[in-house]
Amino acid sequence: VDTLRMALDSYIALGNKTKTAHSYSRLGLLYHQLGQYESAIDYHISALELAREIGYSEVVFRQEVNLAHHLNLLGKPERALVLLRHAESIMPTNTAVQRQVAMYQYISEALLLRGVLDSAMAIVQKAIKLAWKAEYRDSLVIAFLYGDEAQIEMRRGNSIAAHQMMGSA
Repeated sequence: VDTLRMALDSYIALGNKTKTAHSYSRLGLLYHQLGQYESAIDYHISALELAREIGYSEVVFRQEVNLAHHLNLLGKPERALVLLRHAESIMPTNTAVQRQVAMYQYISEALLLRGVLDSAMAIVQKAIKLAWKAEYRDSLVIAFLYGDEAQIEMRRGNSIAAHQMMGSA
């Protein structure tokens, strides 16, 4: 944290808005890992505002996805979906599959929180297909996605299908 804050201060002093936006973003990710969600949100908002100011759509995309994840964690799926739908509309063509999978997973989570189960299932299945097709397959992410499917099936009252999904996970 101290090193990133020093870098942030340096980039601000140099007037390098691109590096400043990246530093805000990295601090947001770090605070997320530390479980300090309010600080994470503050840094992601700072990164988002600066990225919008300088027209850096890739960082706008990332921050909207990061913020939506936090909004889901805080039980605010409607706000998360607004950000995620915008992020999806501006997603750079060269976006890594892992980021696309995360975005679709967060969309599915928001839909699940809202009780829109069929749409949540369709989106999580899209994420699973993307994850399986990726050159680098992260089996832990795929397992989590199957767990998301199981959660949707449980909400539908289908414990047999949920059990099968957990077996796949």
